[in-house]
Amino acid sequence: MSKFLCEILTKYGIHLSQVNALGLPWVTHFEFICRAQKLVPTFEMFNVFYYVTYTGGFYSFNSRTAGVLLCSQDPPKSFHDWKQ
Repeated sequence: MSKFLCEILTKYGIHLSQVNALGLPWVTHFEFICRAQKLVPTFEMFNVFYYVTYTGGFYSFNSRTAGVLLCSQDPPKSFHDWKQ
């Protein structure tokens, strides 16, 4: 268990046993992405992209989608000539 995961659980006020098994990959994936970019992940950064939910007796994390601008309104459908 990383310090970042402990920080997330502490700030949200939940225990590891209360988190849905499918919710934990959101936290670890976010941490890996930050570390790959040479950033130290923080609760504040995580809270910008995710929020905690309570469903079926367990907590989980969902991505925040309201107000998110897409990078492209018309994403490419394929990359046929990707080698060029």
